Amino acid sequence: MRLEFPREEYQRRCRAAQAAMRASGIDALMLTAEANLNYFTGHRHFAPWTTFTRPELCLLPASGDPTLIVHAFLEADARRDSGLTDVRPYMPLTGTPVDLIREVIEARGLQAGRWGAELGAEQRLGLPYQDFVALQKALPRAAFADASDLLWRLRIIKSPAEIDALREAGRIAAQAFDHAFASARAGMTEKAFAGLLAEGILRAGGEVGFIIATSGPGNYDRVSGMATDRVLQRGDMIWVDLGVVFNGYWSDHCRAAVVGPPSEVQQRNWDQVVQVTRKGVETVRPGVPVKAVVDACSAEARRLGLEFTFAAGRMGHGMGLMSTEPPHVAAYDPTILEPGMILTVEPGWVLEHGAYICEENVVVTPGGCEHLTVTPRALRQIAA
Repeated sequence: MRLEFPREEYQRRCRAAQAAMRASGIDALMLTAEANLNYFTGHRHFAPWTTFTRPELCLLPASGDPTLIVHAFLEADARRDSGLTDVRPYMPLTGTPVDLIREVIEARGLQAGRWGAELGAEQRLGLPYQDFVALQKALPRAAFADASDLLWRLRIIKSPAEIDALREAGRIAAQAFDHAFASARAGMTEKAFAGLLAEGILRAGGEVGFIIATSGPGNYDRVSGMATDRVLQRGDMIWVDLGVVFNGYWSDHCRAAVVGPPSEVQQRNWDQVVQVTRKGVETVRPGVPVKAVVDACSAEARRLGLEFTFAAGRMGHGMGLMSTEPPHVAAYDPTILEPGMILTVEPGWVLEHGAYICEENVVVTPGGCEHLTVTPRALRQIAA
């Protein structure tokens, strides 16, 4: 077996889901999205977003063991990775195996049940819509309901094992940043710098989630763009938002460096964004609404005479098996913080001389919060 967590961790998750289903009047869950399959079974597809040829499903009843349905190409890994005893392979590549799914459901006596599916907020079906319609027609007595609230209630509070994985992702990210900043030189392209980050991640035992990089005047508003062939020059800031994955769990934070010594204005703005972010982090504790984090950042920015221009629509987000999960760190989100929730805090502004966002990842603890990002906050310097 290559379970990323002890078998008991997955059993606990399934039991919690079953209790929630019974309380919600749901007879079973039909799970098709990568993160949900990983969360409940431990199975991770090698490249779920680059091939839609082989849909996967986990059928999790309100009582009894789950069934994992995968293409035969993935069967051996699914059995090793999940540890489930009921893994059903299929062979044709012409679509979702509707007949096999119906047979499994009928064998469980759930053909007239109420099925929860990934139909709502920040969830996605992992099979074609027409195949989902065909499945509904094959089960005319079944009712399908949105299970997004149920799923997020389960996933939003991380277990100690999940938090350990998130800590490790943060440690790997710190090593990757250190390696890249120490190795970079003027004359290097953004893509070459991104290669250093990827090298550092792989050396430290992680997976590359994403690398956003931007540098130089006229480019700092590219805060969601991939690295380009632009050559780093003296005086440029290179700002990087880095996603690192360990055991499926993400670290997502950003840091920056200047080629040669930073200008006075670059250093001042960077120190200020670190200060504003710190005020938001200091607000994180159980019983506090996420809006309070936004209010703390906003108050400190006003005190410093600063205006937020980082157009992400929020000042942070949840994180776990996805790089962004509920809650939104925004005035419009009513979530009250609880121990085990993961947040990023990322206020910022973009100016002609740099991108000033110094994102932090934290876990809510009974007494406040713990940093999961251990990358130094200082503005780094790259050899000119």
